[in-house]
Amino acid sequence: MANAKQLASGTWRVQVYAGKDVNGKRQYKSFTAPTERKANLAALEWQEKYKEVQLDNANLTVNEAIDAYVKLKSNLLSPSTIRFIDNVKRNHLKNIQNTKLNKLNRNVIQQTINVEAANCSPKTVKNVYGVLTAIIGQYRPDWKIPDITLPQLKKPVEKALNRQQIAKLLNNIDGDIIEVPILLALWLGLRRSEILALKWNDVDFEKNTIRIDKALVPNKDNKMVVKTTKTTDSTRTLNLPPLYRRKIESFAS
Repeated sequence: MANAKQLASGTWRVQVYAGKDVNGKRQYKSFTAPTERKANLAALEWQEKYKEVQLDNANLTVNEAIDAYVKLKSNLLSPSTIRFIDNVKRNHLKNIQNTKLNKLNRNVIQQTINVEAANCSPKTVKNVYGVLTAIIGQYRPDWKIPDITLPQLKKPVEKALNRQQIAKLLNNIDGDIIEVPILLALWLGLRRSEILALKWNDVDFEKNTIRIDKALVPNKDNKMVVKTTKTTDSTRTLNLPPLYRRKIESFAS
């Protein structure tokens, strides 16, 4: 623990490490008192209580820690992220679900990842490991997670349509109810979830623009819910070419 320092006002202040915030940034709690001794004593008392809480958290099983993590950050995580974490709890990490966090070690985690790699894609294994490291970082911050070998990610195979395939697609969907959604994905690069969340007030026919600021995704109960876009950069306003405007107007009628 750092020692108290005297401020210009004459009081004494000491700062104590208090874990990390949701973005991984280190946090500190400050204690101010009229004397150096009182400031250090207040900080020491709090630090001892903090250690007790951390020890209690380390006694959580992996499943209990997952539940606590979701509850703690229920208003910060996206519905799709909560859905995936719930899937991890139900279908992954089988051999350590009831293992306490303070019993985890490098070999146990590596064995768990090895089992996952035998049944899942490298990307899924990486995401499952991400959930595990998140709960360890939250509830056992004193333990530096050891290096674990993950399966090598495979380079995705490009599946873009060529010109002939695009022409054939456009010809087949001309006038169909799915034409506008496909055009939005094909030419403007909208994600399926973004298309599903569109409302008529997102389209400005005077300025010939369309606003993308939300997405429709399934939550852990398979109910479709509206959330913000995937990233801040995904919130955007796009220009509508004249052809798109006519297609959307005809779609509306």
